[in-house]
Parts: sequence; C-alpha cells; structure tokens
Amino acid sequence: MTLFSQKKEYYYDYDWNQITEQVYNNRSLYRAHRIKIEKDSVIINKLEHGKEYGTLSLDSLTKLRAYLKKISGKTLKENNIIVINYYPGKDPCNSSGTRTKGEYKFHYKRYLKKLKKKGKIDQFFIYKSRDNLDKYESKYAIWHKDSRKKIEETFFRFHYNCGSFVVINSNGQYFIRKSEHALGEIYLAIDNFRN
Repeated sequence: MTLFSQKKEYYYDYDWNQITEQVYNNRSLYRAHRIKIEKDSVIINKLEHGKEYGTLSLDSLTKLRAYLKKISGKTLKENNIIVINYYPGKDPCNSSGTRTKGEYKFHYKRYLKKLKKKGKIDQFFIYKSRDNLDKYESKYAIWHKDSRKKIEETFFRFHYNCGSFVVINSNGQYFIRKSEHALGEIYLAIDNFRN
C-alpha cells in the first residue's frame, strides 16, 4: 500500500500576513512577483514587490565593498555607485530564449560601454549557482560566486527568475529590481541617484 501525502500550502502577502489562495491569485495583483518556497512538508507562496528601495548602514556598505573586493579582486572607489547584476541559477526564464552566447557577448560589451560613459561606476556580475551560466560568460561578463551568500542574503532573499540587479549609491541608498528587467532600468536607477 502506497501512501501519498500532500504538502500543506500557505499564502502570504508582501508583509508576511497570511492571506487566502484566492487573494494571492487575484489578477489585480498582476505586478506582484509570486515566490514559491518548497520545504519538506509545506509550500509557502509569498507576494513580493518587483522593485525595492532601501538604505544600508555605512558599516554594512563598508563591509559590502570589502566583500566585493575579496570575491572579484577589484578595488572599489568610495564615491562610486555600485551596480550588481545577480544571477540566481537556472530557471525557466533564463534557460529559455534563442539568444546565442555570441549575442550575449555583444549585449554585455554594449552594456559595460554605456556604464563606463556614465562614469564613477563599480560594476559586478555575481552568481549564486553556475547552472546554465556558461551562455552568459565572456571576456566582458566575468562572473564571481557569492561564496558567503552576502549578496543573496542582503538583497535577493528568494530566487527571482531571470536575474536581478541592485544599484547602490555612496551613501548606502539602494534600488533593487527583482527578476526580469531591461538594461534601461539600470541606467535610470543610476541617473536617479545622481539627481
């Protein structure tokens, strides 16, 4: 005799208040990111905002700069804006599409050239899992492992499909875009911090 146990599912809003499945799936919340966390006996479904603003303490910012220097070998300038492109690992979004490795190489070359024109930027490509990362790697996109999970735990607590980014100014103010995004959003975030 085989017994099947069904996992209990729970639903939460943006602030971890429990809600019904019907509220969770409400079409008026179409901009919300729906995160699914599977544990041994439970499934947690949580709504997340796709964009987030916040501020790191100066101590946290100093530690973040030291960590980025350690994993990348780059020296960061204190007054520069930090841009982190974050790859969470393989998912349906970043493993689909028809873009070739050569097209990604050109894409990142153009992206870094535009960032350089903006000036005073320290940019990093950071990954959680190498799974399916090879198509994004090139001499322009050098990826560094988030070996101590500092980036993940500070900015990307859950797996957001496709990849995400965070832009951090020299005062520790940051803007996060979780999941799929256009490069124009990165440039806009940089410009907003400069105005």
